[in-house]
Amino acid sequence: MRARLRNVSVAAKPRRKPAWGMLSASSEPDPREPAMSDVLFNLYGLTITPWKLVGLLGTFLFTARWFVQFYATKKSKRVVMPMSFWYLSIVGSVMTLTYFIWGKNDSVGILQNAFPMFVSVYNVYVHVRHHQPEVVSPGGSEES
Repeated sequence: MRARLRNVSVAAKPRRKPAWGMLSASSEPDPREPAMSDVLFNLYGLTITPWKLVGLLGTFLFTARWFVQFYATKKSKRVVMPMSFWYLSIVGSVMTLTYFIWGKNDSVGILQNAFPMFVSVYNVYVHVRHHQPEVVSPGGSEES
């Protein structure tokens, strides 16, 4: 049995697909340009790649929207959803969606981030479409 196993050739690992935008005429990645999946550095056991930086920044922005909403509510002493909340939602969702589509290819992450992005885009669309500009006229209530 051992002799039989020695004669079995080990199949070569499948080649990694080149990153987007890094294809040369021969469909090989350019060795002078770092790929998005290349390791930049290790931080306390966490491997950091350019794709992970995109995903982490998107997560940070998506989380930051709650701090913006908290600050606006505290300042006005009533529940407020400022437009920056929705803009942070869109940018954070797009960045994390990009990470899950091209960086990780994870269908759960794609579904998890696609729906909030569409809700945020819809809310911005409704706001822009139905927003009435504030008009200040002379002799208004602030002058009485």
